[in-house]
Amino acid sequence: MDRRTYIGGADIASILGLQPKNWRTSLGTWERKTADSEPEETDKAKRKVYARGHVVEPLVANLLEAIHGIKTEVRNRRYVDPDVPYFAAEIDAELPFSAVAHLYPNAEAAADELVNVEIKTVHPFAASEWGDEGSDEMPIHYAAQVFWGLGVTRRRFALGAALFGADDLILYPMTADAATIDGMRAKAMDWWQSYIVPRIAPPASNLTDLARLYQQSDGNAIEASDE
Repeated sequence: MDRRTYIGGADIASILGLQPKNWRTSLGTWERKTADSEPEETDKAKRKVYARGHVVEPLVANLLEAIHGIKTEVRNRRYVDPDVPYFAAEIDAELPFSAVAHLYPNAEAAADELVNVEIKTVHPFAASEWGDEGSDEMPIHYAAQVFWGLGVTRRRFALGAALFGADDLILYPMTADAATIDGMRAKAMDWWQSYIVPRIAPPASNLTDLARLYQQSDGNAIEASDE
């Protein structure tokens, strides 16, 4: 599925302005969606991250079973939203609620209700950005991705499985918040209709964006007013 044709979980943080410093901005996502061909990831550091993810995700699944007794299988299944054809989400793995019910002590759900699993690898230096095990306190850009997946799949529960270092696997049970998800979807729809459909670039978010929007000078100088 051509990534230019939909907003996915990897896009939503930039669209909402929640991306970490030096990550792709709204303008960067717009450029990728409006490119003549589907862009390849050329940044060496990002290629390493993606390659590590493909290797580590099966390891995390094994650790889930070995450490927490939760058996799962990495699927990387992509779902298309039933109502908005340009909304989609790739879910790393899925579990029946019965396998993780103990992590949601106050929740009522059918045993076979599916739970989204989002797998992350975390550098030890970034550990302070994450909350305690059993909480839902993950970095906001990752939380946005989780809620986006819940919105697309129409599911109520997600499990963040974060691997810190080589073997410290911490679980973050997440529950869908309808108001948050509805707000995200409304903003994403507005972004798509305002910028992708008419091919109009979104405003710059930082100096790097400005440099990309205005790469050339005609040699004339204009003094800016206070406004």
